[in-house]
Amino acid sequence: MLQTERNFRNGLASFATMVMVALVVAFCAVIIAGYYVPAFTGVDENGYLCAARRVALTGNSIKHTVHPLEYVSENVVQTGDAVFYAKYPLGYPWLCALGYWIAGPTGTFLVNPILAIAAVLGMFLLARAMTNVFAGLLAAILLATNPWHLVFGISADSHSGATAFAVWGMYFLWRWGKSGGWVNAVAAGVLTAYAYMVRYSEALLIFPILAIIVWRYFQERRSLTTTERICRLTRWRMEVALLGLAAIGTVAPLLAHHWIAFGGPFRTGYTLCGESTGFGWKWFTGNWWLMLTKLNTPGLWLIFPLGVAGLAYVAVHDYRRASLLGLWCGPTILLYTAYYWAPLWEGAAYLRFFVSVFPALIISALILLCEAVKPRPLWIVAVGVLVAITATFNLHSALTELGKESDRLRSMQTMCENVQRHTPAGAIIVASADALNTLEFIGDYELYSAETFDRNLLTWRTGTMTNSDPHPYQVRKAQDLDRALGRLNNGQLAALERSLLSSNMAAGRMVTVVISPAGLHNFRGRMGETFSYQRLTEWYQLDHGWKNDPRPALMALYRLQLRNKGAASTSVEEQVDQQQFRINTMREEFDDQYPGARKKWSELTELERQLQALRDTAKQLQTRPRTN
Repeated sequence: MLQTERNFRNGLASFATMVMVALVVAFCAVIIAGYYVPAFTGVDENGYLCAARRVALTGNSIKHTVHPLEYVSENVVQTGDAVFYAKYPLGYPWLCALGYWIAGPTGTFLVNPILAIAAVLGMFLLARAMTNVFAGLLAAILLATNPWHLVFGISADSHSGATAFAVWGMYFLWRWGKSGGWVNAVAAGVLTAYAYMVRYSEALLIFPILAIIVWRYFQERRSLTTTERICRLTRWRMEVALLGLAAIGTVAPLLAHHWIAFGGPFRTGYTLCGESTGFGWKWFTGNWWLMLTKLNTPGLWLIFPLGVAGLAYVAVHDYRRASLLGLWCGPTILLYTAYYWAPLWEGAAYLRFFVSVFPALIISALILLCEAVKPRPLWIVAVGVLVAITATFNLHSALTELGKESDRLRSMQTMCENVQRHTPAGAIIVASADALNTLEFIGDYELYSAETFDRNLLTWRTGTMTNSDPHPYQVRKAQDLDRALGRLNNGQLAALERSLLSSNMAAGRMVTVVISPAGLHNFRGRMGETFSYQRLTEWYQLDHGWKNDPRPALMALYRLQLRNKGAASTSVEEQVDQQQFRINTMREEFDDQYPGARKKWSELTELERQLQALRDTAKQLQTRPRTN
């Protein structure tokens, strides 16, 4: 009777746990679904998703250009004449390509939501395996309400994938370390290797893997008899071999891609940019305080200091857990603290590099809270309340950040829908680089960036040739741009752009430009009297500006057509635009020919104005009647 009652209670507790875990996972899914928009924005996202589209449609991630000045995104590297590859690993693009094959372009955007939700479930299983059910539930709640985990769940970046594969890889690694088994070994090898295929920095997971392999070895050596020890060590060797072979087999396609695209199995796109050298002590000394403050902001608020204390606690009380958790998060934190790219602005620009180790810090914090103090009902309630407060604070921040991200994505979706509706495949589109990063994914267009034909913006790219520090823009691309355009002034760049567009129109191709009404004035001035402009559609989208202050901005899609010789003369507005461009060009030419002369002329003019003022004052004093 007592055994039956005990079994009933255990079954009821297990059922209640399953229900609570399902609720947490469903809560995460509902939040992500509420802000989900099938669109993307950004240079990183362009590198991933456009590679995925090419894989889905052609079986290869290679990009070919038909014109030397055709738009190529910043984080795509050149490996040959008109041959380009994204500099990122292909693990995430391959998953997106799978989504594209299954559900079309929209399927691409379902990958990250699925991975983010899967990470929450994996978080529960890992935390439960390393602590207890209560800590597992709390860990899942903290990850499900984490602002940056949720934001990357609706984005098109690779951080959700890195987190999901790292969590599940560590879960099976821990299971293997505790009880062995070839299934656990193979799963750990495949999942941790695929985490590396999503983000190269996840190669650091090799450290906890090696640590658990060593722990497992000493565990098997403690067998009671010699025969049993030999059998267990033989099984250990086989399972370690399976783990290694599974990992090697998983990464082999990526290494083959490296060899084909970049010339060696361990040569990546980052090598071609010089960013693989972007780690060093000088950046560590400049970033360590930024790292500490960023990790202790919403997302790991209260959890980061507790996690550090938790790591110290387990280092004293449980070497095995300390080796897995410490070697999971420690190397990544140190690595990216020493990284050259550490922007100071708000948001996840820098914090995103640490997202995949959030689970390790969360579990460490919960080990401290659940084990450092003898469990009593009052303490358990206090821990639950602390996690509830933290989760509520995080959720408030998450909803704010999700709203911002969703608005950005919806703006891009609106732009894409309008362009697709009015622009057929094969057309030429001129737009800003930000817009082209997204438009490249939606259709087979020939794209040209407005920045390519603007001398001031062009120098940002060609300036990398003389910059000794690492830079995301490839030097080879900068050199090609400099050879083609480096000696041209704005007037000559405008003439080149006019010639390019008009020759394509004469060949019967449609040419459109995505631009704001304010930007149209500058564009018309640059193009002179060559084209007429037909507004096809317009829409509002959010312009976040440099200060991330979103404001609605009117955008429009114009079709350019060659102006007939007998057509009516241009409007006064167009004449003003053209005259303004001529003046600006003449000023730039004057500055180039006579450096500093315009400044000196302004100083001379100011001195003459002051002299004239003094003369006028002197005349006024001379004409005044004298008094005795």
